[in-house]
Amino acid sequence: MNIAPPDAAVVERRIDTIRADVKRKITRQSRATRIGISAALAATFALGGAGVATASFPVTVDMQGVVKTKYVDAFVQCSEDAGVETVILTGTASAEVLDGWTAIDTDEYTAIESRMDSRDQGRLGRALSACQQSIAAQVGEPIN
Repeated sequence: MNIAPPDAAVVERRIDTIRADVKRKITRQSRATRIGISAALAATFALGGAGVATASFPVTVDMQGVVKTKYVDAFVQCSEDAGVETVILTGTASAEVLDGWTAIDTDEYTAIESRMDSRDQGRLGRALSACQQSIAAQVGEPIN
């Protein structure tokens, strides 16, 4: 049995059909791959990025308070020695802190701010408390 080869038009249609089908499959797989990769990257950045950001950019904790003016220098020195950055507030910043404390004479008290790394907040907070207790024991009265 002899079968004649297909003519050029039939071959062209057949090739176009196969080409279109292959192109659809490649596009669909490519799109699925891109979506999968995008989802994986988004999840990595969402989960891993928070850890990286926290590790790279520690949070600084600022605590404001008041200390009797006559003991403020000793407290600042003690807290600095313990590794806590402590500054005496002045002007508007001082007024805002002192306004929050009712029933104190603002002439007798000084506003301070202690700054510390949140990763070491527990130890440094205990150091501040130890400074307060130490100075209070030396002078025989509370310093705040």
